[in-house]
This record gives sequence, C-alpha cells and structure tokens, in this order.
Amino acid sequence: MSLVGGRSPHPVSAGERWLAICVDGVPFNLMAQLWNDGHFRMFHRPSPVVSTFPSHSEVALTAALHAPPVPGYEHRFFDIRRNRLRGGSALTVFGGPFPYLRRLDYTEPGLWKGLHFVFPEEFALADLGRLCERVKRSQKKQFVAHLASFDAALHTLEPDQLRNLLLEVERTMRRLLEERDEGLNVLLFSDHGNTLQPSRMVPVRSGLREAGWRPRTHLVRPTDVVIPEYGLVGFVALYCHPEARAHLAADMVSLPGVDLTLYLEEANSVVIQNRQGQRASIRWDFQGTTYWYSADQGDVLGLVPLLEAYSAEQTRRGYRIHHPELLRALVLHQPYPDTLHRIRAWAESYHVVNRCDVVASLAPGYHYGKPVFEWFVELKSTHGGLDWSSSVGFAMATWELPAVLRIEQVLDCLGGARDRPRAS
Repeated sequence: MSLVGGRSPHPVSAGERWLAICVDGVPFNLMAQLWNDGHFRMFHRPSPVVSTFPSHSEVALTAALHAPPVPGYEHRFFDIRRNRLRGGSALTVFGGPFPYLRRLDYTEPGLWKGLHFVFPEEFALADLGRLCERVKRSQKKQFVAHLASFDAALHTLEPDQLRNLLLEVERTMRRLLEERDEGLNVLLFSDHGNTLQPSRMVPVRSGLREAGWRPRTHLVRPTDVVIPEYGLVGFVALYCHPEARAHLAADMVSLPGVDLTLYLEEANSVVIQNRQGQRASIRWDFQGTTYWYSADQGDVLGLVPLLEAYSAEQTRRGYRIHHPELLRALVLHQPYPDTLHRIRAWAESYHVVNRCDVVASLAPGYHYGKPVFEWFVELKSTHGGLDWSSSVGFAMATWELPAVLRIEQVLDCLGGARDRPRAS
C-alpha cells in the first residue's frame, strides 16, 4: 500500500542506522503546538498519524510493527474459542501472547507498569532514561522502542506537566543526536491520540442489565453478554451470540456517554448507529478498493457533504467510494478520521484474533474499564474511540515525512523496517 501523503522525499535506506521511538499516546495537536513554538526543531514538521480503531496501543502497535494479531484489545480479553475471559494484570507485569512486544528492542520492564498511574511523571522520566542508556549501549543499526510509561502520563498529568515531560524528550533526543558522530536517523511517533479532557465512567453493566442483558464471563443464553474490563479507555468491546448483535448495539448506544456502536452485519458490511437514532452502513468489495456508504437513515459519520463535494456516485447500496483522491480526503475527515479503512480493519480482524461482536465508541469525556482503577486514578484524558482527538497521533523525523500517515505506514518510511528481524 502506498503512503497516504505520497512517498517520503528522503526515505532511509535499509543499511543506514536508525532509531524509531513510539511515545505512547501523544496527540498530534499537542506535538504540533510544541513544534510551532520552536521545540523539536532537530526534526521536520510533525505529520498527523491516524491510528487503528479502537485507538489503543495493543491494536495500534500491532499495526505499526506489522506483527501477528494480538489475542484481544487489552490484556484482559475474551477467548471466543474457549468461551471464557482470560488474562489480566499478570499479563501486564509478566508479559503474554502479544507478538508486537517481540519486535521491540526496548519497552519498559513489566514489573514497573503497575505503578505508572501512581507516580506517572517519575516513571516516565525513568523510562526515558533507561531507553537512552539502552540506545547508547546498543550495537544494532535498527532500533525500535516504545515508551509505554507515557500512556499513564497522558491519562493523569496536567497540561503544564505534560509539556515539561515532552520537553525532556526533546532534550534527550538532542543529546542522542549530538553524541552520534557517525550519524543517526531518528523517527519519533505516537500510536494514537488522547482526548485531553477529564472523563467519567459509562454505566455499561447496570445499563445493560436494565435492558434485559446478563453480563457474564461466558456465553450460554441468548441474552448473555461478555464485557472485558481493564484500562479506563474510550471504547467498549462486547461479545454476544451473533443473532443478538443488532439488539445489543441498539441498547448499548442508548447509554449515556456512548457516541456510536458498530456491529458486523455481513462478512463485508458494518452497521453504525448513534444515540440520536440515526443508522448508516459501510460495505466494501473483497479487494478493498471500493466502498459503499449508505446514509438513508442518517449520516452517522458525517461523510455526505464530502462525498457530494467529490460527486460520489449514488447506487442502490449507497454512495460508491473508490476514487483515490476521495479516499485520501477521507483520511483526515472530521469528526471521525479514516473511518472506511479503520472500520473495515476492525471488522476483518486485521490486528486482533478475538474480534468483538459489538464495539462502542465513547464520546470524549467518558470512559469504561475496571472500576477499581478509579480508586487511585483521577483520569484527565483517555483514548480508544473513533473520534479525532483519540485517533490522531503524530510522526516526525530527521528527514521529511509524508503529509499524513496511517499508523501501519509509519515504519514503512524506514528502509527494511517491515521485514526487520525480531528482537531477541
């Protein structure tokens, strides 16, 4: 697949030395403002990077690193084949079946991850320091790192604290570049965005119980629903019997804080609905070159004005979308960027083994997850939804990047990155 914004004017060749660092969760607007203020000028201007859906690290890093699919959207997940919930905090601390981790040359030791949200600033600085030392000691020509601790920082710190933390990243990058006499190409990016606003819990379990559903750890009856709970994020993955999807999605979207719900209607068709009672659908061909958007019951995704501006053909299936220029225009469309590609990737399980039956995208200002985490975390931001703020991260490099990228294209700007050997 070609880059959305065209080819990188100066891509790094496979033999050159490069360093790629994912700074977890930094939204594009935040990094663009720092660059406009005169910071990070050892890099070219940042480009927006559109994440996966859900806009969450497990999925997004799987896409970025071209790794095999992860078992679920988070470390607590539903195993469809075994019909039971699996995972949890032990996977976070000790590792688990997440193939993308084996493609990283550095990520924070798992034993520290439970304390991120208690001391976010201190642990982010320590993580940055460990990465710097690891890079200095490494003899590898190609080095990929993930600053996972910045996720907690984005969730919990005030704007001034976040700015100071990112300025420390700038100082660290400058030192690394100055110390490498032989030259070093550096790519800095984030895996998704963040809402950068306080949020509150959506009453998923109680709301669905009132509607007649039975939240369970496994599926038996037609009204059973499994809802994995883990991080405090802006999406909800729900598992049910296939014939119950439409009913569950309709009940779910009526809950306060739910922006949209999506479910797979057919093998190549997804239904999207919002709390205003509007309902639309996306269909695609099996080559992935043509989409149809049906908005007869409401323009849920807000695409119709753009489609009409590009004179998209109307058929019995809806607007026919296949022109490359129109598809590129949809990538940064607001309020939901790159919806056709991202929703199709969710539906076809590109990055997750156990795709959920219904997924809810929460409005900014709302989250869902394990209630116990709220006892010691005051959430000031989150991510995971289909909305712009959650979905758009950044990428910038010591050479000029394309004007816009999808998360799975970021490392393609580095020669040989797709096929690089796994880290030991």
